[in-house]
Amino acid sequence: MPETRKKESPFFSPYFWTFTTYFAEGFPYTIIRTLSSLFFRDMHVRLEAIGLTSLFGIPWIVKFLWGPQVDRFSTKRRWMLWCQFLLVVMMFLAAVFVPFAWGVGAISVLFFIGAFIAATNDIAIDGFYMEALDKEGQARFVGYRVMAYRIAMMVGTGIIATIGTTVGWTAAFFCSGLTLGLFWLYNLVCLPKVEQPGHLFRDFYNSLLKAKKIAAAAALALALAGLKFLCRSRFYSDLGTSYPFFNVVGFPEWIGILLLAALLGVLVFSCSGPESSCSPPWYPRFSWM
Repeated sequence: MPETRKKESPFFSPYFWTFTTYFAEGFPYTIIRTLSSLFFRDMHVRLEAIGLTSLFGIPWIVKFLWGPQVDRFSTKRRWMLWCQFLLVVMMFLAAVFVPFAWGVGAISVLFFIGAFIAATNDIAIDGFYMEALDKEGQARFVGYRVMAYRIAMMVGTGIIATIGTTVGWTAAFFCSGLTLGLFWLYNLVCLPKVEQPGHLFRDFYNSLLKAKKIAAAAALALALAGLKFLCRSRFYSDLGTSYPFFNVVGFPEWIGILLLAALLGVLVFSCSGPESSCSPPWYPRFSWM
């Protein structure tokens, strides 16, 4: 379709794509963060394990760590479309996994991976909104995009949850994938191309494959596995008999403590230098620091 006809068509209006993009932002968040707890409870998962679903929120807390990469590589439109496509695949896979005995564990892994994809999708959508509209347009649609996000949450916690608890979770996840897939299809066809592309995706993949980053990810995974093993060991239960603190604090609580410590560490180190933007005006500026 020629560009002039695109601009004239109401389907290419910001009133359409602002709604579809922010619906596609709020819907995966609702499925992963809210609906997952209902699903695991319906599958008779232990409450202690359901408490671990709070870990699904970690990517939304730390997404600032890879936000600059979304700005640097390719375009936010492309990031958004790829993330939404992967989330659609995730939901369809969840629908396939439900009937199997190992399905609950596989779906929990899918949701944890999907949380990182959904958080990246949020970054891309917010960045695209800022670039596709001028300041006047941003102000005009600020309430409209919140409405789209809230409607997505209502669809997830209302319609999809009702399907899951009455018809079945295979149908619920299938309907989730179909719903997000329709919005993805509209965004693929109708989202305007307003950005100058950054570095190629290939450069991004190459940067991910650096040995140091792979080693850091592997070390983190091993540390979490070791911590979980320790919390389930007899040694840890023996500690609980001598120190009641260890009876109260289990694996989920240790994850929260370590996450808080890591965030505080990042804040301290980022603000420790005299040239830091968060240093107060009275911060002493010594030449040896």
